[in-house]
Formats: sequence, structure tokens, C-alpha cells
Amino acid sequence: MSPPVLAALPACWAGRHLPSPEAEPSLLSLEGAHRGSGLDVLLGELAAAFEAEKQRGVALGCRQERASRERLSQRVRQVLEAYARSHPSDWRQFAAWGDHGYLRHLLLGTDDFEVMLLCWKPGQVSRVHNHDASNCWVSVLAGRMAETLYRLAGSRDAGQQQQQPEKEEGAQEKPAPGADAGAQAAEVVPTGTHTLEVGDVGYISDLQGLHSLGSVGGAGAVPAATLHVYSPPIRRVRLYEGGRVTESTPGFYSRHAFRQGGRPAPAGLGWCYGHGEGI
Repeated sequence: MSPPVLAALPACWAGRHLPSPEAEPSLLSLEGAHRGSGLDVLLGELAAAFEAEKQRGVALGCRQERASRERLSQRVRQVLEAYARSHPSDWRQFAAWGDHGYLRHLLLGTDDFEVMLLCWKPGQVSRVHNHDASNCWVSVLAGRMAETLYRLAGSRDAGQQQQQPEKEEGAQEKPAPGADAGAQAAEVVPTGTHTLEVGDVGYISDLQGLHSLGSVGGAGAVPAATLHVYSPPIRRVRLYEGGRVTESTPGFYSRHAFRQGGRPAPAGLGWCYGHGEGI
């Protein structure tokens, strides 16, 4: 059976490229995520945050004006933190873990942002990657995560870059070395690692550089789950591994909400990066 579809969304989502069960009988409605649930409220508040910036005439992305980016980031962090620290269980009906790599589950996709659930068994780690000029937030719902930041060999680290003088409002900011699509060097150097606990919210974009993310393993480790928000949705990533850099188109192990040019995407499972697992 195809996985259930997240059909119960706040009223503010009416007409925003989301199929209704009546219009698409092959899509199953989600009985557990009824209106007013934690996940339902979360999606509505995220939609409102992004819409508020658009109403100001802002083009969403990590290179949007500094004040807009900081205002948006603060609001998204608040929403994600409140949800994660309420110890919700409604996300678990979408969860599935894989033996050979973490799995990505799309919960909602729009032209402005996407929300996905990532499921990690202990010790599973992503490859080093960039974020294609998107704003990227992550909150931990279960388990413990470790994030490692990277820079290209021979370039300044993120901390040095951030110490540069503030740019004037509206000035174009450049991605960190290696994060932009035109970078050719492939050797990366770790610059720091920190852990994320349940309720913690992290942020990264190409302005900060590259990273990898993984579930902490070892004795007593439990499977982890993280909620990710990307704006705009990521359409390609650059992967750094073994001294080589490659480009890949993100995919999902399962889809629970749909957007493809304003039309519902097919229901059912879809391989992620050609393997059914994560980056």
C-alpha cells in the first residue's frame, strides 16, 4: 500500500498546490494528523512565516536581505523548537528507518519551502554537502545528532569568514568557498563538530559553508529523527567525498504531500539519490 498523504492542513493552505482526497481518490488521507494537531499547526505557522516575508517583496533564499533572513530564521527556529520540545508523536506515522543509510520523507513541498522528516539509525551519517543557496533549518525530534562543518582545503574557515565587516543592507553576500556550484576544488577540511539534542534547532546555508550530519552511535544509542525545512526547496546538491565532488538531485524515500508545477506528484515510494537512502 502507498504511504498515507498528509491531507489535513490549516485553512491558509487552501489552493496552494495540495491535492484533496476528493479530487484525487488514489491519495489516502491521514487519519492521525487531523486539523489542529501539532504537525498541522507547525506547517501552518511555517507557511505564515514565509508568506510574511514574501509580502514584504523578499525573494526567499540564503542571499535574501540580511534583516529579512534573520527575521525569518528567528521565527522558523521558534516554531521548530516549540514543536520538538512538546515531545510530539504525530510525526512517527511517517517514520521509517533503513539499514544501509538514513531515509528522507517529504511531508510538504511548495514553491517557497519544503518540510521533510529524516530518519537515522545510530551511526548513520550524510556525506559532506552544500545546500544550493537555500536556507536550511534542522530540529531534533528523537535521538542525538552530530553536525560537522567543513571548508575547502586552503580556504578560510566559516569563523574567519563571519568576522568580516558587516555588509550594507541589501548587499549581495557570497557563499563560502566550496559551497557554490562553480567550485572545482574537492578536498575538504573539518572545522568543528557539535551535537544536537532533542529540541535543539540548527541552521546552515552556503554562506556558512559545507557540512555533514549524522546520528550519534555507541552504547545506548537510539534511532534518531530530524525535521528539516529548506527555503527555497533544494533542487540539487554538491557532494564531497574521497577528494571528488559530484552533483546530485535530491529525492525522497516516501512522499506525504505533493507539488510538481502546481500538480500532484505520484503517490508511493521514490528512491532517494538512486539508493533509497540519504546523501
